[in-house]
Amino acid sequence: MLVSAVPFLIAAAPLELGPEVFAGTMGWRLLTNGAVIYVALGELGEKHYLSFETGMTEYDVGLGLAAVGLVMFFRNFDEDFDRSLFWRPKRGKQHGRDCWTDENIWAKGITKDDEIWGWVEYTRPTYFPTDIMT
Repeated sequence: MLVSAVPFLIAAAPLELGPEVFAGTMGWRLLTNGAVIYVALGELGEKHYLSFETGMTEYDVGLGLAAVGLVMFFRNFDEDFDRSLFWRPKRGKQHGRDCWTDENIWAKGITKDDEIWGWVEYTRPTYFPTDIMT
């Protein structure tokens, strides 16, 4: 249910759900899938082409590949990226404030004024740092 609800929550408040929700959902699915597969393989019985041992071995290999992918994912970030965002939340208003005041231009080929105007055009007004804007 959590995995099904997250897209709706993102649509309702797009800047409030950050990387920690993504990381939590992935971790939740990895943990619960193991239990579901264990129970499901036990219910298949020996009359099915997929035995319990073969199914658990395939799941363990898949879980190992997911761990390798996770390590590759975390090793290929930009040097300036804050990895702690995946376990320490950063709310949408703070993210908007940081983007607004950041001297770096996040998009390529535009000026900072164009980038800020893009925020004004495409972001909900509740996430604007009104004290900085005025």
